[in-house]
Amino acid sequence: MKRVMTTATLLILTGCASPSQWMVNDRGQKIRCAATGFGVIGMIAAKGMERSCVHDYQKVGYHEMADPE
Repeated sequence: MKRVMTTATLLILTGCASPSQWMVNDRGQKIRCAATGFGVIGMIAAKGMERSCVHDYQKVGYHEMADPE
């Protein structure tokens, strides 16, 4: 039983996240807000850092855009 709980805990706490968002301003300049985090806390922190970057660039006139292809 202890082995099952340990395995389940590791599966829940492992993982990674790499949220990113492309931003563009009215002059066509592009910037990418991105962060990487590992584990539950790291994933939450990465999403917070990415959203903070987006918010900061929106203050100076950038807008979210779809990924450039």
